[in-house]
Amino acid sequence: MSNIVVISRFKEEVGWVSKIDREKFKIIIYNKGPDLELDGVEIIKLKNVGREADTYLHHMIENYNFISNEDRLFFLQGNPFDHSFDLSLLQKHLDSKQNFIPFGNRFAEVVGSRLGNDFPNGLPIIEFCKMLFSRVNIERGSFIKYYPGAQFSVTGSCIKNRHVEFYKFIKAYNARFNPLEAHLLERLWETIFNDKIVDNISNYEKSKAKCLENAVWGGNKIE
Repeated sequence: MSNIVVISRFKEEVGWVSKIDREKFKIIIYNKGPDLELDGVEIIKLKNVGREADTYLHHMIENYNFISNEDRLFFLQGNPFDHSFDLSLLQKHLDSKQNFIPFGNRFAEVVGSRLGNDFPNGLPIIEFCKMLFSRVNIERGSFIKYYPGAQFSVTGSCIKNRHVEFYKFIKAYNARFNPLEAHLLERLWETIFNDKIVDNISNYEKSKAKCLENAVWGGNKIE
């Protein structure tokens, strides 16, 4: 069992990580900005695309086979305190049995509504969900509740509940400098880690694996 703090950093000052107990937590900083050196911290350089969602997805994909069900992962911004986060929450939830724990203040938003000057036509969150999930209860005009800042803790089992191809699929959609999908994902992490909601990609991969058992064409194994 491991407790891993994953930090998505651009230009933020990250000296605050020195206050995290290194004996209890492994710290990984994905750095998308100027070079950085910190003793006892693993620093991985990434291209600056996809906002924090790209960082989180990168970690899940690259470490998918090494994440155990018992692991607890904490996904944070380079400056997590902008979104009502306190370091004491790491210790508080260290031994939690809760699958998904969001950090910050909960916010309610009307689905499909104008979001100021940033998204005057609203967000296509219903269409995005229909592409990903077999069924999800989000309707235009209803409220979607989420935690701005996209900071949360999740168990390894919750991550592994979905096929790695699911994370690769949404990462591909999100692979631009300032993608729309990062804003959608900020509102959907709780849905993504809800094990009662079936996603289309994982469902297909399970059916595909079953189909490929002993499948041949022209004497050659189907891949």
